[in-house]
Amino acid sequence: MREMWSRIRTMLAELGTGIGLVALGIAILTVPRSTPLIGGLPAWVGSTIGALGLVLCVLSIGTFAVELRHTRRGWFRRAALRVWERSPIDITWRNAEPAVAPAPRGFLDFEEDWTRAIGDINAILPKIGTEVAKMGPRLTKHAADLTAAKDAVVGVRIRRAKESARTFKRHAKSLERSERRLREDVRTMSENYMALLENETTRPNASNPEVLNTMKAGSIAAGAGIEGYRQTVIGIRKMAVEQNVNQTSDRLANVLGALKADIDGVVKFCDDGLAAIRRYAAPPSNVTSRRTRRRRGR
Repeated sequence: MREMWSRIRTMLAELGTGIGLVALGIAILTVPRSTPLIGGLPAWVGSTIGALGLVLCVLSIGTFAVELRHTRRGWFRRAALRVWERSPIDITWRNAEPAVAPAPRGFLDFEEDWTRAIGDINAILPKIGTEVAKMGPRLTKHAADLTAAKDAVVGVRIRRAKESARTFKRHAKSLERSERRLREDVRTMSENYMALLENETTRPNASNPEVLNTMKAGSIAAGAGIEGYRQTVIGIRKMAVEQNVNQTSDRLANVLGALKADIDGVVKFCDDGLAAIRRYAAPPSNVTSRRTRRRRGR
């Protein structure tokens, strides 16, 4: 025990000496350059003393660690283990519940996600339609202003082009947010509805072809409106008025194309759902009974 305490005191003394040397080196390095000394002497002296202090600290800690490893008495190691066992980190790890693989989802999970996705889609599509209907006249006006400004002075044309670019950018950013939500909701709706049809418990309530036909017709009409609006934006882009107008109109046309793809995904979902309903409603095949009749006739 006395030998161990002696080693600890020696290590602390060497470590303190090293820290003192580092502090002295830092103090010398802070001497202003205007002090009348020989050349760059403060920098050399400070760097050298600081480096020696760091080396002494490292050697002191390393020597103590090596001596502790080869000591015959492991009381220090046992004490460290006791402290670690009482630490909040080790207690949390030991009391943590083992990882368990999640169980398969049930039809209530599918129905909940499907209902939420349907509600979001029914809220997003009217919002997009309202925004497009509101921006349609403004878009036409911007196209007319850009066309009429061909004979105006350059300053007037630049000003109108920048106004159009700002309008297109705001419109594109708003539609991009709606498109991301719509894309995710269409995927969620398709996956969970098909799972409901595959489940015999929920298949009767989920099999509603009238709702799917109505949704399909509305989606086709909405997709046609979005495509017409997109062609108007592409027409403005083909004018090649100004760089910012070209960039923002490309961005707007791209997001409108993504919206059209999402709406086409709704139409595909309706077609797949109707096909699945017809498949599950079809009577079982009579191939087996026919073969049995033929064998009996023989």
